[in-house]
Amino acid sequence: QAGRKVYRSGDQVVRLPSGQLQYVGRFDDQVKVRGYRVELGEVQHALLQLPGIGQAAVVTTAIGADNSMLELVAYVVPASGETIDSDTLRAALHTQLPAYMVPSHLVVLAALPVTANGKLDRKALPDPAQSIQSQRAARYQAPQGEVEEQLAAVWSSVLRRENISRQDNFYDLGGDSIKAVMVVSRLKQAGFSLKVGDVLRTPVLHELAEQAQILTRHISQEPIVGPGELSPIQHEFFGHSKVDEHHYNQSVLLQSASALQAEGLRQSLAQLLLHHD
Repeated sequence: QAGRKVYRSGDQVVRLPSGQLQYVGRFDDQVKVRGYRVELGEVQHALLQLPGIGQAAVVTTAIGADNSMLELVAYVVPASGETIDSDTLRAALHTQLPAYMVPSHLVVLAALPVTANGKLDRKALPDPAQSIQSQRAARYQAPQGEVEEQLAAVWSSVLRRENISRQDNFYDLGGDSIKAVMVVSRLKQAGFSLKVGDVLRTPVLHELAEQAQILTRHISQEPIVGPGELSPIQHEFFGHSKVDEHHYNQSVLLQSASALQAEGLRQSLAQLLLHHD
């Protein structure tokens, strides 16, 4: 319409006969992985800056029971005369990129497939599933002890993965802050005293198991008495200028499916207060 503005979004779409637009991808290779926007070219650039890498390409692959989640897969070609160790390469990437931008899987190729005009032929890249499976099998170490086994079972349920290794990294398996909340909730039901930050700061399973044992033992012997430390959100709120305080309000209306039992609600609230310092 005359006088109206149209902005280029970077989204690639097709117009259906009904007039609706169906999203099919991005023109600028931007994808959404674990809730974060990721520029594939930025990850590829970081790979090419590392020693021993001749060529690199980064794509996404669908995982999960319903293929609803995306993971990053990097295809790398060693520079002439070089060899690539996947674990060393991924450790180097963690020093250059945020955890959510580090590819979950690395596939080493002799050369990248290209089209007739010399561009990367993404459709010709080998299916990463077989390489991923072989890599995980080679690195697999069975969880040791009851705590590691319990952690592995919870990770398997939340992340929808099988054969969790004691060396597995929570981020590499598709973990994020939301899934960390789910992990902590289920671990608390099993009697462990962990916080979301513990999972995010100690993402390797066997290291988290050690942390879980230390924290659970400490809390069971020395219950917290008196004022508790403020959470990051509480620090922000109390340090706020008190302008637009309503921005911090959260409200929800719950309608009971049956007759509300006041005593049960009272007991639930009392337990909630006991649980949260």
